[in-house]
Amino acid sequence: MGRNQPVSRVRNPIWFLASVCLLTIAVLAWMGWSIYDSHRIANLTEQQKEKIAVLRARILHLDEILTMSARMGAATGDLRWEGRYRTFEPELDAAIKEAVAIGNSRGHDAIHRAALTDAANAVLVEMENRAFGLVHAGRLNEARAILSSGAYEEQKKIYVQGMTELDSHLKQISVAASQSRKNRTVLLMAAVVLALFITAGAWLLILRMIMKWQARLMESNGRLVTQGK
Repeated sequence: MGRNQPVSRVRNPIWFLASVCLLTIAVLAWMGWSIYDSHRIANLTEQQKEKIAVLRARILHLDEILTMSARMGAATGDLRWEGRYRTFEPELDAAIKEAVAIGNSRGHDAIHRAALTDAANAVLVEMENRAFGLVHAGRLNEARAILSSGAYEEQKKIYVQGMTELDSHLKQISVAASQSRKNRTVLLMAAVVLALFITAGAWLLILRMIMKWQARLMESNGRLVTQGK
């Protein structure tokens, strides 16, 4: 039994050392992932905010191009305005769909605001196509009446309102995300300090165990030498 006891004591620091090494690796991995994830979320939020601002400006610009093209076509009867309209209408639809997709990723309120613009655009396109149909038939007064009607202007207001509210909502989300990121950073720093204290304490304990192990090993070897004599 006397020869087995020192051997069992030798094994204990090794297993504890392995456990502390795993703990250290886990802490470092967690810190690295937390920092990476925080930056990833921040970059994604900032990119979406910038994207929706660019989309909003482009959508409003394209909307004005289409409105002007439809009204000029109704005013002049020149079908080249319809050709210009047909060129830009798919671009506007694609930009709105992209804004809706961003809204879908940012919650119910954003979805609702993006859907307002999409629905209003569908109504406007339908009215503008009716106007072009009347232009083809030579009924310019009726075409102009559609494009200057209260119903048309109402859809235009809903259209602009939807994009303005979506832009404002996403800015609010960005501000909230920024505050959340700051709070998360503070918690992360506190957790890092705590993890460092725990890890440092574990390594100090390892050092003490190793020193005791060495002392016991030397004592055991001394006894073995004495017994050998």
